[in-house]
Amino acid sequence: MDKERIERIILRLNEKQETHPTFANLWLKYLDNKLFSFEKSLNDCERLLDNTMEEDPDIISIAATYIICRALTANTT
Repeated sequence: MDKERIERIILRLNEKQETHPTFANLWLKYLDNKLFSFEKSLNDCERLLDNTMEEDPDIISIAATYIICRALTANTT
């Protein structure tokens, strides 16, 4: 991920706040959500890597766990 590119885009969006507030706010919020989600994914992966796994889980088990997790944590409000 190119952090400098993201920072440049955010800076440019902040510059548009006065003339195009809806456009800028929408994109800033979207990017903030994506960056938060990406950071959370990295933390989750690191946590899993720190745990010892006895065996490699099959793809069906991983997919089922993912779907259950998404259903339990989905923002439905």
